[in-house]
Order: sequence, then C-alpha cells, then structure tokens
Amino acid sequence: MPKVASSNVTLFKKWINGYSNFAVEGGKIFCKLCTESCEFKKKWQFDVHKKSEKHLARDKAPSTDWKQQQLLRDVVSWEIRPEIQEFSRDITMAFLKEGIPLHKLEKGPLHDIFNKYCSVKLQSVITLR
Repeated sequence: MPKVASSNVTLFKKWINGYSNFAVEGGKIFCKLCTESCEFKKKWQFDVHKKSEKHLARDKAPSTDWKQQQLLRDVVSWEIRPEIQEFSRDITMAFLKEGIPLHKLEKGPLHDIFNKYCSVKLQSVITLR
C-alpha cells in the first residue's frame, strides 16, 4: 500500500509529542525555551535544535533566570462563561426594548453602577452588538 503524505502540522505534532517546551504555531514549531519560531523542513533539523547549546542551557536553567514569551492562546480566554453570556444578552435586550443606546454602558453613571453592584463585568458595546 502506498504511503500517504502527511501535512506539515501533523508531522510537527508527531515530532514534538512528549516535549512540553515546543508548540505548533501557524505551521511552524515554536520553541518556548528559546522563544523562537523555527521552520524545520526535516526532523534532523528539529533534533539539531533540541541539542543546541542555547536550547540545552535554557532547559537546565531555572525558569526565573529567563523570560518566556506567553502565547496568545494561553493569555486570552476565547470562551465566555455561560452566565456572563446570559447576563449580557439580558442587559442588551432590556436596553434595546426600552430604547436606551448601548453606548451609555461604556462610561458614565450606568457604567459606574454596573461596576459597583454587579459581580459580572460588562462586555464592550461592540461585543454586545
């Protein structure tokens, strides 16, 4: 049976399996230790990077000695909790039914009241629309 070509991302994920210091980002392998995005064509290039002096030094050093770049997916939560979605939807519908413009939630007395008395932080007007 003939071999089926794998996509680069599939290959990269196979290569980095078991190595927590690497991530596949945008079709490239990102080294979290070296804070570099590397475009490897062959597995031996990846192996050479893993054995490089810079990579090994960072791997052995305590994590407080160097700064690690945070990935966007780790910083930003793409999912909004259901109770926040429901609260935002209810507020939006109430304001629209009463003819109150949503931009009044951005700043001013309404914004201050919601911040002071609600445990749920209001989303931006752009998101509410």
